[in-house]
Amino acid sequence: MNSLQITYFLALCKYKNFTETANRLYVSQPAVSRQIRMLEEEFNVQLFQREYKKNFLTEEGKILQKTLEEIVTSLQKAQDEMYRKKFPHKHSFKIAILQGLEIADILRPAIQRFMQKYPDTDVTLECYSHEKMNIMLRLNELDMAITLNDEIKNDSLLKSIHLFRSNFAFTVHESHPLFHVPKFTPELLKKQQIFTTSIGTKDFEAFLNALCSNYSINEEQLLSVSNMDEIITLLNSGFGIAVLTEQKRFSGGHYRQFPLKSFSADIACAWHYTNINPARALLLDDILKPLIPPKII
Repeated sequence: MNSLQITYFLALCKYKNFTETANRLYVSQPAVSRQIRMLEEEFNVQLFQREYKKNFLTEEGKILQKTLEEIVTSLQKAQDEMYRKKFPHKHSFKIAILQGLEIADILRPAIQRFMQKYPDTDVTLECYSHEKMNIMLRLNELDMAITLNDEIKNDSLLKSIHLFRSNFAFTVHESHPLFHVPKFTPELLKKQQIFTTSIGTKDFEAFLNALCSNYSINEEQLLSVSNMDEIITLLNSGFGIAVLTEQKRFSGGHYRQFPLKSFSADIACAWHYTNINPARALLLDDILKPLIPPKII
């Protein structure tokens, strides 16, 4: 048995479907099937029983699930203990922010104040693309992730809390002709290059289809890029406009933002259901909640 088999097995226990498990873990369905088959061969038992397109644990499978969940928890405790032995007065906590969310700029000074208040907790903050964050979150490589709620809702591998709602807007740099228009209209989008950063999201195709339908945009006009650095470079060049969340850094100065009606996203904080890092409760109370307006917590 290896760590990959444990990850795939526990995920299948939660999702009860090979295809869904593969999609959630961003691997192929045969890869999941192969690892489960190897586990069954190793223990010489059947772990899952297929019923009505779902896979339910056999009695042997339930025993293995309980055991492996306890092992995963024990390993996390051991990892924390080893870290504290190497750094006797430190706990580590890794936060990931979805690229493009303005909250990352707000969190950095707040985390510095938090570490001054709790010097025994070492917090790191990193920004990731949709795809990378989805993978790391489900492999329990993050203690907490701030991402789109649609990416993590109804996912039995994750626990989450809702933070706030963010609206989308067409974002234009001063080097682009649309920067100077007195009023934005859908007709102005004709023949414009439009950048998006939704690669790796579950509803990527649905989002693009809705965008095309609501604003009479052709698919040929859309260019999906992988990260914020690339999209800002394209924006600043004046080669096109971008679909981004409404943010202070894009609402004045060298940029303008034109809201997209009926286009918004709920932002949530999520973590793997087996993640037991004790620093999370402190971080949620001392950092996240005070930064979110009370009406949207």
